[in-house]
Amino acid sequence: MNIKHIWSVLCRESLINKDDNVISLNGVLEQLTVGLKPDRDGKLPEKVNIPINYEIVSFWIKEVDYTEEAKADIEK
Repeated sequence: MNIKHIWSVLCRESLINKDDNVISLNGVLEQLTVGLKPDRDGKLPEKVNIPINYEIVSFWIKEVDYTEEAKADIEK
């Protein structure tokens, strides 16, 4: 069985309504701009840590068998 990624968004908060299972995404981040300055040697850093308080919300679907339990690992 395959699991297919449909979309992901960054938001400040996600809420799931327990009555109808509808998700609300509050404070969706539409654009992220990071200004980097080169060091003394004129090189940009390879890694940058950006402290932001956001959630990643993703929507996935099963492609074939809807009766089989789906498990997935996320790799970077």
